Amino acid sequence: MKKALVILMALAMIFSAFADEPAFAGSVTEFKGDASVTWTADFDAGKTGFSNSASADLKVELVPAGDKATAGEGIWGEIKIKTDGLQINDGAIDKGTASVDTAKIHFGDAYIGVKAGGVQVGGVTVLEAINNNKDGEEHKLGAVGTKDVSNGIVAGYANDLFGIDVDFRSKPAAAGADEFTFTPLNIDSTYVPAEKEVVFIPAFGEKTGDGKATIKKLFGNEAAALLDTGYYSAYKKVKTDGAKATDCTDEYAVAGNLSVTAVPNLTLKGGISYDLSCNKGNMGIYGAIAYDYAINDTFYLKPQAAIALEGKDEFTKNVNAALFLGWNKSEGNGGKLMGADVKFSNGFSVATDFAIADPQKLPLDITVYDAASLVSGLTFGAAFKIADLKADFAADITGKVAYDIAAGAGTITAKAEAATTAKFDKIELDSGLDFAGFVDNTTFGLGYKSGDLKSKKGSVSVTAKVAF
Repeated sequence: MKKALVILMALAMIFSAFADEPAFAGSVTEFKGDASVTWTADFDAGKTGFSNSASADLKVELVPAGDKATAGEGIWGEIKIKTDGLQINDGAIDKGTASVDTAKIHFGDAYIGVKAGGVQVGGVTVLEAINNNKDGEEHKLGAVGTKDVSNGIVAGYANDLFGIDVDFRSKPAAAGADEFTFTPLNIDSTYVPAEKEVVFIPAFGEKTGDGKATIKKLFGNEAAALLDTGYYSAYKKVKTDGAKATDCTDEYAVAGNLSVTAVPNLTLKGGISYDLSCNKGNMGIYGAIAYDYAINDTFYLKPQAAIALEGKDEFTKNVNAALFLGWNKSEGNGGKLMGADVKFSNGFSVATDFAIADPQKLPLDITVYDAASLVSGLTFGAAFKIADLKADFAADITGKVAYDIAAGAGTITAKAEAATTAKFDKIELDSGLDFAGFVDNTTFGLGYKSGDLKSKKGSVSVTAKVAF
């Protein structure tokens, strides 16, 4: 506790000296907990039993996230540094890092950036109602172009119509391989190598001492006997510094990116990457288009498409595309579907991503989701994932529904999630009722969870959870 107080006082003095930086906060931002008991009857195992869980969280924000930046006009230097804040989470220091976000020299609308970067271009995602990736990148086209080329500059220009930037970078040299020296040791089989001392005997390899074991114990009887007779010699192996890295590699690559901003709500981007040295001639090319069209105050339409090519003499070609009809704009919200982390967006979508290749595969995802924005209290979603439209029709189908029913002072939530296939090869169900608000700070639950309903009976559970 004394150490924590010393840290807090020191931080207060440090941050009070810099009025423009994120200020010292020292406030409790989260203090919550819950505990529950569940009784489960497993019909397949023929067993019953209780389980308990409890958790509590304490978060103290010492410094909030923030940034500091220079400002100017005409010809001037811009640098922006940011921090993710500093917190104490359940007794452990969390975050507390600072980084340079932007570093540029401006010449009016043009600039030269002096931060390390990269020459890969692209990396395009599409928006879906249900994206089965916790980061929302299920149909992402990865960036293309040469990797690990990061040192250098970027020159750019932007106005109200378009923006362009060109990277010119070199590949940083990796540190050289480790080097070692071998010093002859005048020892016999009773010698005890010190802890972490590495002894090498030709034909028998090397062993690391622990300060207790003899050479005989480490290497065995045969090596010990040969060492004692003088037939073999032993050497002490010591690691020395490897070859030093250098920034001069003569390995360069360039990349250019163009974005068009002339038409409101239209996103039009393209880029090209070209390797000038180590993998000379390797190219990455991409183009992407998206349009956000407002149908009215509630509904909007967002078509999206992108293509990425990469190679030298022959190119891989990958495409993604989606049509998203959204409403009551709410996009990219984290949640779970049949136990998996996913991203939800209010809307209906049809999406695909595929490689242009032979044989050609055509996957298709059809998803819909709404979080009680169309019908008060009703949340629903469904996802149809078709692996290949050209093959025998096969789809993974998942869905969820939840409905809140007001009942006096409380709320009853009926909920269900299910997973199956187009041929109903398996059927899984997770359903239940939650009763909240009838007892202060307490939720009661009744649940049923199956394995495969075609062969399993599943289990029922009763839960009481206290939380604030």
